[in-house]
Amino acid sequence: MPYRPPVSETAYFIEYGLVCGVNYLTEEKVTLWFSGKDRFIIPELPVPGKQFIERIEFLSPTLLIGLEFSRMKEAIRLFPEGISVCLAIIGHKIAESNEREILLRLPSNVRYTTVFARHPQYFIESYNDNLASYLNLSTRHFARLKKQFHTNNRT
Repeated sequence: MPYRPPVSETAYFIEYGLVCGVNYLTEEKVTLWFSGKDRFIIPELPVPGKQFIERIEFLSPTLLIGLEFSRMKEAIRLFPEGISVCLAIIGHKIAESNEREILLRLPSNVRYTTVFARHPQYFIESYNDNLASYLNLSTRHFARLKKQFHTNNRT
């Protein structure tokens, strides 16, 4: 079997599909992020003495292309212009993180409608428990919002 580096030491590009990052260290599964086609996944960067907590769940048939951080460093050493690509990917990841932080400050119904408007595929290809967790809602409250949203938006 070929060597596969740990998830925490690899960046991924999603050729197609939908995945989410989850934390199983708590009693409940917590969905930390979603990512789909033509996006990069950069798992939590390893920190000495800190346990890696993310796991990637595949929500639809998915093709990931992985690149180890050590190989990225070597490529940047050989081709310094590659640093701009890496910085763009990291900048995008930081922007996504900031967007989610702002999203979680909004009222629950606005959280639901905002994510639905921006990423309808999450609602088609994912599970209610993943979405509820991502939006920081109980599954019961999420179900009420979903019913209310779809009742109000029938055409």
